[in-house]
Amino acid sequence: MSFLSSALKAQRMFSRIITCSRAPIPVLRCSPTLLSSLVEPDTPALSTSVFAKTFSTHSGSDYGTQELKAYPQYGVHGMTHLTMKLIPPTFKVVKNNILNVDNARKGRILFEFTPRGKDGKYDWTQSIRLALSAEEIGLLVNQLPHYKVEFSRVSSIRGDEPNSTTVSPDYPEKVLTAEPGELGVINFTIDYVKDGVGGQPPGPGQEGQGPLTCEIQAGEFEVLSSLLRESMPKLCGWSEMMDVAMKNAVKEGMKRGRGGGGGGGGGG
Repeated sequence: MSFLSSALKAQRMFSRIITCSRAPIPVLRCSPTLLSSLVEPDTPALSTSVFAKTFSTHSGSDYGTQELKAYPQYGVHGMTHLTMKLIPPTFKVVKNNILNVDNARKGRILFEFTPRGKDGKYDWTQSIRLALSAEEIGLLVNQLPHYKVEFSRVSSIRGDEPNSTTVSPDYPEKVLTAEPGELGVINFTIDYVKDGVGGQPPGPGQEGQGPLTCEIQAGEFEVLSSLLRESMPKLCGWSEMMDVAMKNAVKEGMKRGRGGGGGGGGGG
């Protein structure tokens, strides 16, 4: 067999493998995905010019003149679609050219619940969202999968004074609950609750949307939990500021040179 015919045969075999790998798996209820096709234009972005140049080199496309943006998110399909999205912290440079995180705009993880419409498709206009801070994420992964966790937000409206808000008794609380079920399942539910009663409309004159529940299987929760744990230092800006601090420490050490006879080893 010639080299050319062997290569063509290998190519056809590879094509069949790729085709088979894309076929649906009927025994699975759902498959968690990185929802790159569901990116919203106003979602905060994390940009990296270094990765853009690397991506350009390997993809053959010309990204060298622009930064490549990414929208980290993880989703689980079901009767209700649950998407977990990263809202990165806002950095600022303060006196003496020091990088810091804006305390008023720390990073968060947004949980977005989207119901199915009557046509069986997800109705993105009816999504309910609630964002959790790094500390709340820490509580979530600490308590699950053994204990129920609940987070709530009190609805507020714009006050009479500039940049002021006030709590309105006409609006319900928005409540996110994560509760362990059987066989490792975690039920994530979001609802509008008023006076202990759920299923409330989000505001006067509006229709009720909740409760919306997404059943997270054990494997899906393992992935979700891992992503949340990895996200916590980044929500605080710790990872990025640590990198800057370590690079500066190395530079300072290089400036001082190798004088002084070295540090030596620790004594026993």
